[in-house]
Amino acid sequence: MKIFKASCDFIGLNFNINNKAHKKLSINKELIEKLIKERNMARKNKDFKKADEIRKKLTEMNIEIEDSKNETLWKIK
Repeated sequence: MKIFKASCDFIGLNFNINNKAHKKLSINKELIEKLIKERNMARKNKDFKKADEIRKKLTEMNIEIEDSKNETLWKIK
């Protein structure tokens, strides 16, 4: 299982293998990255309402984001 998870991490498909729901994962990496870019721009422009709306949309897509000083990381919940 470790090799499978490492392979998924390598291609950018991050998920919790202990998830009891075992949902089928259907992600659109380009859309997620586009939304994160839009959110970062909104934050830069101090449009926090828009940034919060984008975060909420990502959360509804089961995407968890984490802001660091230099970048925003994301993973599937």
